[in-house]
Amino acid sequence: MNPLGVIEVEHHHDDLWVVTLAGEYDLSNAHQIEQKLADVHTHGTRVVLDLSRTTFMDSTVVGVILQERHRAATDPDNALAVVAPDGSPARRILDLVHLRGVLLAESLEDAVTGLSAGGAQPAG
Repeated sequence: MNPLGVIEVEHHHDDLWVVTLAGEYDLSNAHQIEQKLADVHTHGTRVVLDLSRTTFMDSTVVGVILQERHRAATDPDNALAVVAPDGSPARRILDLVHLRGVLLAESLEDAVTGLSAGGAQPAG
């Protein structure tokens, strides 16, 4: 366990997995996020990255999200949604960098519904 952040992984259903980041994430622990996502991709292809409990993240985490966005864009079996409620620390960073091409959701339920619909439009 990392003292700055805790990563929880949950198999939601079928090929949909939820990866929740709680706490602080930066260069010192972003590799753990990458590892958890790599583990998830051995079992499933649709990922919800839940940042609703993230209290701090830096550009390294944005880079991880961009890598996941690329994976989803280049493989039709993959999909990504990011939960970052308005006003949250994560949402402020994602708005600052003008994150596009990702389904950005207010809640886990919205993200799951968006990915399950298959035709949800990403933010941007």
